[in-house]
Amino acid sequence: MLVVNLLPLVGSLALDWAFVTVVQLYCLDAVGLFVAYGLAATFARPGVLVDERERTHLPVLGGDWTDDPRRLDLHRSLPPLYPRNLRTVVPTLVAFVCFVIVPAGIALTTRATISGPGRRPRTPVEPFVSALSVFASPLVLGTGLAMAGVHLLVVPRRYFRRGEHEATSAYVTLERPARFVAVYAGTVVVGFVAFLLTLALVGVVAPDPVVERVEVVLLVGGFYAAKMGLERLRFRSEESPDCGGIARWLVPADPHAGAGGPP
Repeated sequence: MLVVNLLPLVGSLALDWAFVTVVQLYCLDAVGLFVAYGLAATFARPGVLVDERERTHLPVLGGDWTDDPRRLDLHRSLPPLYPRNLRTVVPTLVAFVCFVIVPAGIALTTRATISGPGRRPRTPVEPFVSALSVFASPLVLGTGLAMAGVHLLVVPRRYFRRGEHEATSAYVTLERPARFVAVYAGTVVVGFVAFLLTLALVGVVAPDPVVERVEVVLLVGGFYAAKMGLERLRFRSEESPDCGGIARWLVPADPHAGAGGPP
């Protein structure tokens, strides 16, 4: 994961990939993370006790679904899949893509297009749709598939190895990446503000060539360090439920813990 997350930044520096290309790749990375947790969530044995939560964050139907016994045995090496979990997984993935990834991609690509040279877009959606053409490049497409694929390999494997499909509901499983993305977005905003302030201070005392180098180092190095720090925080929160601070917030409360465990 350390190497895969570095690929877009290497492409930006060594291959002159545009800013919108890097944005598209990290958007695909976030989608891959959600899909990986969604895939794992379909195997969750406990029902979804949404009604016993003080408030919900994901677009799912309320109610206790533990009375739905249907299950699919796909392979002897896998636990049974519970179709009832799709009522949590599908709406959540659709809402995440439509109301988080697409708006964020539109905002970032439109901003980059307006601030750059060339024709102004007719609609805010036009730059985002046009930017999807970058995946016609085998190198960009391969990078995107690698970034999404590493989550599909790591998340389910860790999920099953810890036996979480036996104790954690699909809702709680999907709330983890939702909380992670919220912290991720907040960190990017705070980091960008700190980047602008640092750049302004350096510009006061240093010549333009130095400022340009510092800009690249701060932007590339700072983002990579923050992304890897958050990924490590996510792993630590899942491995050590008793951790504190932001890592503790990344682990949502499970209603089954107060209901005597899973059915």
